[in-house]
Order: sequence, then C-alpha cells, then structure tokens
Amino acid sequence: MKKRYLIGIFILFCLLIPSVLAQEEIPVSLYVIGITKYDQAVGSYNMDFWIEFNCKEDCPIEDFELINGRTTNVEKIVIPEENLTYYRVDATLIDKVELHDFPLDGQTIKIILEHRKHTADKVKLVPDLQKSGIDPRVFFPGWHIDGWTAYSTEHYYEPYDHTFSTYIFEVKLTRYKDAAILFFLPIFFIVFIILFTFLLGINKLELRLGIVSSALIAAIMYHLAIASHLPPAVGYLLFADKLMLLTYFILLVSFILNIYMLRLVQKKQIKSAQKWYDRTKYNMILGTILLYALLFVLFLLDKM
Repeated sequence: MKKRYLIGIFILFCLLIPSVLAQEEIPVSLYVIGITKYDQAVGSYNMDFWIEFNCKEDCPIEDFELINGRTTNVEKIVIPEENLTYYRVDATLIDKVELHDFPLDGQTIKIILEHRKHTADKVKLVPDLQKSGIDPRVFFPGWHIDGWTAYSTEHYYEPYDHTFSTYIFEVKLTRYKDAAILFFLPIFFIVFIILFTFLLGINKLELRLGIVSSALIAAIMYHLAIASHLPPAVGYLLFADKLMLLTYFILLVSFILNIYMLRLVQKKQIKSAQKWYDRTKYNMILGTILLYALLFVLFLLDKM
C-alpha cells in the first residue's frame, strides 16, 4: 500500500510540475489615440493610448513597467456588461533619433513594456494584433504616419542575470515633403543669387564680393538655426550638413575667384581678369548644378 501511495504522489507531482513551471502568455492589445510634442532635440514624445492585458487572473497595470518613459496619467476603465477592463494611459516617452537623412528622414517611435516581477520563463507578453492599432483620427503635425507594428522580444539584464519578455509597439513616421521643400528654399535662393553675380562684369567685382560675403554669413546663420533644433552631438554628418558643406564650398570658391579677379584688376592686368571672368561666367553655374545633382543622386543610391 505504501508503495502504491508513494507512486501515486510521485505521478501527481510529475503532473503538477508542468503547470507550475509553464510559461504564461499574456496577450497585450494597444490602441493609440494621440501623439503630440515630438522633440527631436532630445528624442521625446507624448503618446495617448488604450491598453488591455488579457491575463488568466487579474493583472493590474501596476504589474507592468513602461521601459522607455513614464506615465503622466492612468485611467482604469471597466465595462461590466462585456467583462472588459482596460486602461487609458498618457505617457511621456523617449527613444533614439535617427537623423542621417535629415530633413528627408523618417523616424520610429516606440512604446516598450515589460513585466515588473516575472522573468521571461514565467511570463511572455504577446501582441494582440486584432485589437491593436492607431486611430484614423490621429494627426501628428509635421509628420505622416506610415503605419505601425507590434512584436515581442526578450531583454537580458546582465548585472542581475535575468531575462524579461518585452512588448514593443512601433509607429513609423515620415516627414511631410512640404517641410523638406521649405528647408531647401533658403539654400536655393542663397546659391541662386551668388551664381547670378557671375553675370556681372569685372567692373562690378567689389559688389560681387560684398554679395558673396553676405551670403556666406547668411548660410552660416541658417545652419546654426537648423542645428539648434537637433541633438547637440549625434556623432555623424546629417544630409543637411553635407548639403551645407557643399554650399560653403561653392561660396568659398566664389569668394576666392572674386578676390583673385579683383586683385588682377588692381594690378592693371585687365586681360587676365577678363579671361577669368569669361571662364567662370557659365562654368560656375554649370558646375554648381552638377555638384548638387551628384549629392542628391548619391543620397538616392544610398537609400536603394
């Protein structure tokens, strides 16, 4: 009898082990109803969303951690008729800003969640794609919402030797083309004015030199104004920086050419000055167009 009793306990224990050690999957549904205050200088943004956790037992939102930000307001909503409990969350979030292509860039903003207590071997957060999404009425000034995706991954914390299941909801953004065009307009007018000064005769070299100097200062001030709205140190050149460097190069070449021709005129070497004027009159315009075209072609090839 004792043997049968012990065998029965052992079998029962073996049957209970899988249920004790089994990983619980928690479907997470997230529906965005608002996006505001995107600050690229620090990579912060505000998101307003509904979130629901479909646990086997009651699991309040306090059991979950917002990894990339902090909640500013949480409202619990209960609908007894549908046995439904979800939360409306207003959160301030932060994420890495990718600016290689600025001002023709796109960004991805995220909501990242993990369970506060249980590691990945006990709890796995699974996206419920049927009940997730972005409300069609969501409008984000200056940006076009290209879509969303939600997925689950794991995050290993080396100091504690713990791995947590991570839920990530991503929203893909692209900058409106009108905003990019407005960025390029000041550069276009600066270069446009400079190139047309090459049509002025050699008797107007001092005027040409004054215009180029003013344009160079204007370009520097415009570049500084752009930089004031971006992170202070990104560690790489933006497309805007490459565009401005090319603009500086063209302005400096114009400045040097005008100085050289003015020097020739002052030395009474009018024929040499005239030759340089004839050489640069149209070649400078053509060369500038080709350089800007090459820059944009290389940019497009890099995106392919």
